[in-house]
Amino acid sequence: MKLRLAILVLYLVCLGAGLWQNAVPGRLGGAISLPKILWLATALSAFFLVPPLILREQPLSPRTRRLLQIFWASWLLRAPLEAGLLLGWAGGWRCVYGISHDLACLALVIAALPCWDRRTPCGVVAPVLRSWLLWLAACLCCEASFAWLFSLLIDPRSGVWFADASAAFARINLGTATCLSLLLPWFVWNLRTPPKENASRHRTTDVTDCRR
Repeated sequence: MKLRLAILVLYLVCLGAGLWQNAVPGRLGGAISLPKILWLATALSAFFLVPPLILREQPLSPRTRRLLQIFWASWLLRAPLEAGLLLGWAGGWRCVYGISHDLACLALVIAALPCWDRRTPCGVVAPVLRSWLLWLAACLCCEASFAWLFSLLIDPRSGVWFADASAAFARINLGTATCLSLLLPWFVWNLRTPPKENASRHRTTDVTDCRR
């Protein structure tokens, strides 16, 4: 319940921030389209709220837990670094930095999939974990693709950080809307039972056996 509330609040905050960003023409960062506002909220949820939720799931194997901790820590480190570079520190933010990090995180998520680790719980829990990890992988693929498309059009060091609703960003906005139409229902489906609750409901001797 707390996670659902936090995600709802995050979406509302992003919507409000987007309206504020668009209220004054020429504001640093530039205007932002509605699909990109929704994507910002989805990406923040995926990279900052979902990892700790998964880490709270008791049946995680040590290997999977360690990989997810590295994944989450890397985003906690990236956030202030990216903010500082966007503001002009150390030569500014380049899209290649974000793309490289996205791909590195994608490798971590793929490595954390249950199919690679026999100690990962089986039974009912593993499909839930697998669905979360595949959803994270899909989000990372989309994020890297959007950053690459953005880099073909503009350099963030110019002071424009977002895709607006203009024709110049039509392809990015269409791609973003398409990804959202697939990822948001999947997100809601994953949230139907948070991993911790699922683990507590289905913790059986089968799970114990899988962790040996």
